[in-house]
Amino acid sequence: MKLNLHNNVLLAACVIVLAVLCFMSVDRPLSFSNEQKQREKVVERQMEKIVRAEQQYRRRKGVYTRSFDVLTAEGLLDKDDRYVPFSKKQCFELDATAEVGKSGKTIPQLTCGTRYTVYLQGLDEDKINELSNQAAAMGNYPGIQMTAGR
Repeated sequence: MKLNLHNNVLLAACVIVLAVLCFMSVDRPLSFSNEQKQREKVVERQMEKIVRAEQQYRRRKGVYTRSFDVLTAEGLLDKDDRYVPFSKKQCFELDATAEVGKSGKTIPQLTCGTRYTVYLQGLDEDKINELSNQAAAMGNYPGIQMTAGR
């Protein structure tokens, strides 16, 4: 009788552990996905702010700048707007170039972005690497990127 009760308790404990592991295997990807979406909304709002500042600068000067210091000095952007949210003060990637159009006219181009590894810091590294590798395999930027001028 004692042996049977002991086995039942042990079996119940195993069932509970398996149930918890099963729940965690489903909950973890959902938690990552939800946190990723939440962070992307915040990051995109910040990037939109930077792009708007760059567009104001372009209206004034005729070109985009790739310098956050210039945007700050012109009063178009706060000093802290250069930092990617959730990233421990890493700056957004900012690039300003120009293309020559079919008519021969120079067209200013702007790209602002941040990589998955930057704004998803602190989350599951395997998932972040998986996202980055998928983007690289498809020839896409491994993160969020906005362009203007095209």
